[in-house]
Amino acid sequence: MYRRQSTVQSAKSTTSPPYPNGFPSASYPSAALTPAFPSSSKQSFGVDTPSPDELFSRYSVSEVKAIQHRLRNDADIKQEELRLMVGERYRDLLQASSSIISMASSSRRVLDAIEESRGAIIAQEEPPLPSRATTFVNVHRALVQQDDQDEDSWSKVGIDVQLEFPLVQRQWDEVSSFRSQIIHKATLSLREIGLPAEGVCATLVTLHLLDSRPLSGTFSALLTQRTKALAPLVSWKIDSILSHSANGRTGPHSLDPSPTKPYLTKEILQANQKALAAIIDTVHTSRQVFQIPSTQQLSLISFALHSIQDDVTPDSSHPQNASELVPTTHSLLTNSSSSAHFLLLPPSLQAYKPYIDLTSPSLMYSQTDFRQIIQDWMLKSLKSWRESSSNWIVHLAKVTEVWTLRTSLRQSINDSELDPSEKSQLVDILNGLCHDRIVAIWKATLARAQDVFKSELASFLSNLKEQITPRASFQAPPPPTTSPPSKVPNPTPFHQYQSSLKKQLLGRTAQLNAVLSTLERCARLIQHDLSIILSDESEGGASFGKSVTEAYQPLAESTSDAIVATLEREGEDALKHAETPSLVGVANTSDELRSSSIFLSHIGCRKPASDRLRSRLDSLFDKVVQRWREATVTRIIRVSSSRSSPFHRQALGPSPRCFQSLLSLSDALRELGVGQQSHRHEPVIQASLRALIMSHISSQPDEPEEQSLHDFAFLKAISSRYGPEWQETTQAIADTLKSQDSSKLQELEQTASEFLVRMQTLLSLLLPCASQIRSLAASTSSSKDSQFLLFGNPSSSKQEYQPALELAKTGSRFGLLLVSSVED
Repeated sequence: MYRRQSTVQSAKSTTSPPYPNGFPSASYPSAALTPAFPSSSKQSFGVDTPSPDELFSRYSVSEVKAIQHRLRNDADIKQEELRLMVGERYRDLLQASSSIISMASSSRRVLDAIEESRGAIIAQEEPPLPSRATTFVNVHRALVQQDDQDEDSWSKVGIDVQLEFPLVQRQWDEVSSFRSQIIHKATLSLREIGLPAEGVCATLVTLHLLDSRPLSGTFSALLTQRTKALAPLVSWKIDSILSHSANGRTGPHSLDPSPTKPYLTKEILQANQKALAAIIDTVHTSRQVFQIPSTQQLSLISFALHSIQDDVTPDSSHPQNASELVPTTHSLLTNSSSSAHFLLLPPSLQAYKPYIDLTSPSLMYSQTDFRQIIQDWMLKSLKSWRESSSNWIVHLAKVTEVWTLRTSLRQSINDSELDPSEKSQLVDILNGLCHDRIVAIWKATLARAQDVFKSELASFLSNLKEQITPRASFQAPPPPTTSPPSKVPNPTPFHQYQSSLKKQLLGRTAQLNAVLSTLERCARLIQHDLSIILSDESEGGASFGKSVTEAYQPLAESTSDAIVATLEREGEDALKHAETPSLVGVANTSDELRSSSIFLSHIGCRKPASDRLRSRLDSLFDKVVQRWREATVTRIIRVSSSRSSPFHRQALGPSPRCFQSLLSLSDALRELGVGQQSHRHEPVIQASLRALIMSHISSQPDEPEEQSLHDFAFLKAISSRYGPEWQETTQAIADTLKSQDSSKLQELEQTASEFLVRMQTLLSLLLPCASQIRSLAASTSSSKDSQFLLFGNPSSSKQEYQPALELAKTGSRFGLLLVSSVED
């Protein structure tokens, strides 16, 4: 075959043409017409020639699969290029061989004709010379004549243009080798996303004319190329090194997942947008090109083909912008680089156009088949996008990131040119992806909160067993440390100090707060996410928020049930072993969960489930407190019975053992987390005090001593302050004093009342609070001085001072002791 000359040889071609006989022929195609196939870019994997051993030693399995996929795509592209090249060269070879055979036959005919002409010339007379000169002059006149009727001017001089100048046939033979290249390039151009419908239609018309494809075949070519263009978009992989922190991995005691890197979130959004744009653009462009509008009779591509054949002028009944698809031969020739050479051609050559059979079945395309094919392609493409997108959004660790992704993609879908039903279909797929990811994030958050709660609860109870008592946890937090003065003050230490003081006011220890803070942060986080989702008040947003809430509520109820079950198991273990520290820890946790904690109110359980959980916590708290009360009262009575008073004086008021028992009960209630101003703790206080009083009554002999009478009188004074509800307990105490005469009994009661007034501050937790006193209307003092002392002021008589507690007498040298001025 003929090959193109070098640069030096090309310079000589101006004087000596590189063709036999000085004329171009189809048998010698120029090398410049060889198609320049686009070379696929070679992927760099760190090695020149990748080998399996090196790949598996340097990359993970997922990365090796990605490399295999890329190499396979390169192999497919090379195979396609090879197929096209072989097919083109094969046609060139066949054409060259046919040309050689034709040249041999023509040469023989020429030789025969020459022989015949020689014989005829010899047999005839020599023609006169002026006839040749006249013909040359006539041709020259026709060339230089400026006449509008060019073809007539050529005919006047006796020249048939189509017979004498077959330029079109020779030009077609020269450009026919470009057919395969044009088809290949046109086919590849269909992969470009965002082309206008007119450009796509022109490319499809090119394939229809050059490759003899029917309209259905051109549409299949468009979908095939768009599928190949979509493949790399949906096969995008996220580097595991870049996204390791976005998979929800957290520390052992951390609730919040590691935040997704901002650029990774942006890349995931862009990947989804590119894939959706490819699908939407393909569907919309296909409809513009092949679908027949309701107000028109032809589709855009059918109108272009009819215009080429019938010279139809676009009007209102034809597709918009159709005039751009109806080029004329004259416009093509005048816009070419060598248009001046074609201006001298006659109109018959300038008006050349290909023949199109408008009645051919290849121009007929059923609209039903078109709609079915485009629908099937769209469903298949959306399935690929959904599978890829579900793998991408796994790397989004926060609900806000998923919600931002949904908002952006939903806006893109609504702004597209798709049909309403197709938009709804895309939105449903998007909602399904975001729904699954949001629920998965919440499920992981709840699981982490549950695990952290179990760990913190076990640590809390373990510390209590190791004699790290709750009372030590109630110590005041250290004041904030002030840093050196600076221009910008740091308020963080003061905020932390304020938060610690608020926890102290709520009666929650630092250890108990560590147990509950994780659950409360989890509830706040999910409640914040729900508020963002439910803020979308549109019809689609409301239904999406409802579906997400309905899917989340069973997870919240299951997690809450597991947390309460964990607490119940710890409570059963504490009840079984009768360990007071464990009982206190379980009681504190269950009491906070059922009352002051926001976990149950913010976690999102349905009301029946929330009521059942509160009922279980109430039952657990009652059982644990009942067992704690029995153990505490038994311990107090045992200690009180084994302790003998070192003082011997005349009985006057309650004994130190009685008062110590009441103080021990008050301390135990405070360790239990009971507060005086809390209405939910009033039954616990009264039940514990009643149990202690009844235990004192049952442990006394039938004939009590003088000191015991003062103790019972003091207990009766306390019991009577609770009003009618304590009538039974007050009567039981009165039965122990019924053997005394009225004067003695009156003296005992008066003394007990005076001591109660003195001790009301020390025993404030065991006495009724102000609200109870007002409700019972038991206050008899109306002076302004008693407004801060619920049970009146101590007597101000000038009698000898009587201390509230019996103390040891100080030694004579007590005042000589040195007192340190520095606190330890």
